[in-house]
Amino acid sequence: MNTRLFKFSPWWLTGFTQADGSFIILIKKQPQGKFLYRFVPTFELSQGIHDLELMQALHTYAFGGVGRLVINRDRVSIVVTSVKEIVTVVLPHFEKYPLMGGKFVSYLIFRKVVLAINDNHHLTAKGFLDILNLCYFMNNTSTRNPESLKLILDTIKSSSPEFSSVYNEATNSNTLMLDFSQKMNTSITLEYLAGLIDGDGSFGFNFSTTTSRITSFFQVTPARLRRAANDDYIVLIALMEYFGCGEVKKYTNKDACVFRIHSYKNLLEKIQPLLLSIHLNTVKQLYVEPTLKAWEIITKNRVKSNADLEEIVNLVYNMNRGGLKRKVDKVTFLSIILKLVR
Repeated sequence: MNTRLFKFSPWWLTGFTQADGSFIILIKKQPQGKFLYRFVPTFELSQGIHDLELMQALHTYAFGGVGRLVINRDRVSIVVTSVKEIVTVVLPHFEKYPLMGGKFVSYLIFRKVVLAINDNHHLTAKGFLDILNLCYFMNNTSTRNPESLKLILDTIKSSSPEFSSVYNEATNSNTLMLDFSQKMNTSITLEYLAGLIDGDGSFGFNFSTTTSRITSFFQVTPARLRRAANDDYIVLIALMEYFGCGEVKKYTNKDACVFRIHSYKNLLEKIQPLLLSIHLNTVKQLYVEPTLKAWEIITKNRVKSNADLEEIVNLVYNMNRGGLKRKVDKVTFLSIILKLVR
């Protein structure tokens, strides 16, 4: 594997968080304690294990090395759960370099809860219920629903007379209102875009075993937001406006959305200059050179010879994930397709 160079910046970190970061308030049951449940604010950045080297370097850079690096078989994550570290290091970053769309709203809820906990608001029955009602549905998960919330509330009420006296008041009047004085990011910088592409972007090629025609694409798909596509639709619209081309497509049956450019004219005029002007930190940085070379061959020569086709296949056929998602392996594909080009 080629030696990789990492270049981090604050706006890149925000773009990367926009794609692969999470703001979560875990609610953990405990056998004893005043309210039987406790809140665990958690900021997390995750990537596939193939980017372990990147995440190790990022852990040192991001927020001064706070939190811990969590490694398992398939994923590697930077996880920050210390309220003190979140208040002093994580929150100030996103105040200065804000997020966009639904991720921005999740951050606002996260910030409000963390600051309330830091002020010991969670140690009173009213404060605990305010926090619970504010954050319970901030993330789309299959385990959080009105029934599971009622179960938590019933458990707390049955164990604490203090909760029973404030339950109706706290349910109907939450004093933890979101503060929108911090403005959402509405301008896209190159470094933010690099971080976003490192997380949710992709550029690739489609091959057919029945024709020598090759199609290519650049797209940004907020993968983890498939259950809340509307929340980050605004981000993809901003991308389309930034590039002045492409399309944003919503899949209502999947609750998903994607921004895509597939015209070779736009790929060369918009995306090629972009890829030459930014630095990607994930394994995608290794895909830039072969992608640009393949685009050059396709647009100049129109793939009129076996040599052109074979060169393109060798450049990009196994580029993404070693070609594991292809229907046939590279050798088999070449044996079939080269017969079609004369």
